[in-house]
Amino acid sequence: MGYLNTQNNKIIYNNVDLLEFAKTNSTPCRIVFLDIIENQINTLKHALNNAIKTNKYNAKFFYLYANKANYSSEIVFTAANAADGLETSSATDLEYTYALYKNNPQLINKPILCNGFKTKEYTDLIVKLNNLGFNITNIVDDLTELNALLGKKYKKPLNIGFRLNLSNQYGHDEHDRFGLTPTELEIAKQKLKKQNKLKVSTLHFHQRGFSYEDEKFYININKVAQQYIQLKETFPTLNNLDIGGGTPWFYEQNFDYNSWANTLINQLKNTFAQNKIECPNLIIENGKYTVKDSIVNIYSVKGVKNTDPNFSWYILNTSLMLAIPEYFACEEPMKFVALNNLNNKTIKTRLAGITCDCDDVYYEKDKGYILMPEIKDEPLYIAIIGTGSYQESMAPQNGIRHCLVPNENKYVSFIKNGKRQFVLTSKVQTTKDLLKNNKITDKYLSQFNK
Repeated sequence: MGYLNTQNNKIIYNNVDLLEFAKTNSTPCRIVFLDIIENQINTLKHALNNAIKTNKYNAKFFYLYANKANYSSEIVFTAANAADGLETSSATDLEYTYALYKNNPQLINKPILCNGFKTKEYTDLIVKLNNLGFNITNIVDDLTELNALLGKKYKKPLNIGFRLNLSNQYGHDEHDRFGLTPTELEIAKQKLKKQNKLKVSTLHFHQRGFSYEDEKFYININKVAQQYIQLKETFPTLNNLDIGGGTPWFYEQNFDYNSWANTLINQLKNTFAQNKIECPNLIIENGKYTVKDSIVNIYSVKGVKNTDPNFSWYILNTSLMLAIPEYFACEEPMKFVALNNLNNKTIKTRLAGITCDCDDVYYEKDKGYILMPEIKDEPLYIAIIGTGSYQESMAPQNGIRHCLVPNENKYVSFIKNGKRQFVLTSKVQTTKDLLKNNKITDKYLSQFNK
């Protein structure tokens, strides 16, 4: 949370006084900080490139933005320009990326790495873009996918990679559905003998950066490095090691990325040197790390209810199920920060959306409440920090929403000529907007009245 601090009893986020912004522009509102995205990317690129130079690691680092974390056009555009390339997860995602690259010539040579389950539409588009000359790599997740690729026609060999299904030390369940098992990998090796359509360039293992534990992280890294060494014997063209979204990220503390990068590169260099293998390029596909900190939502408390003797209910002018869907779907922890009344007594509360849904609530599960300032004379404003990843994809924007709660005013913020700018890109929906988005004609309704 390096962007959040307190100055003179004011809550400052990315050098913006959030209370002043909320009072000036009204709530509910959402601020998208594009400069945070650039900073996140540049911080990690600097750390790893510096570690590569310091350790004389004879290869490169490639930072890919994982589109699925947030598809908003201003976010993907910003990330694509700052990062070394993009990672896609579906046919539609790749179509989106194709359109972005076509309309922005500065991106045209940046790599595209394709993960996810490959439908026919997805595979066909990958082959099409490869034949058009794009720098595209298909990460093979399933043997049927490999069979489909071998049946295609190519103007130039298609770069492919293998995603490994290995037991993980932490993160998801120990055995997930992704990647090739060791047995399937051996079958893939046989299928790729004596053919020149597909070029094996990448080995991929998803190394989650959340719930980070240093020792377990390096157990995983060593495990996939050994797999790389074995695979290199069969495929001399192999030259990329992709550890997925492997960048550590923490809610409550700053992290020394320079030290982490140095340790990672040093360990990889030593492992490959001991086995007399050329160092591979390192690829990391960062979604949450890139965008989570880039968005802040601000709401105000519209009412207080005291139906329980142990805590007060604070009713916010939103649906929390829309504001933080990642919490409800994945139990992703969230950071709620009171913006004013900071000198008032702190009391136990539970936060609720302004809906009639009994599940539309938030509190710290281990405590049964969340501490907030007592409300006296001044209305309370509350910010939710770090809503940049998945929230906008999981909750509909400008459409039909939970209990017809309208979307927030959305402001996109960036630095231009050394000054911070705010642009209002979408306004709070009106009833007219909602009805327009849910228009049902009399002709349609008449079908049910026969």
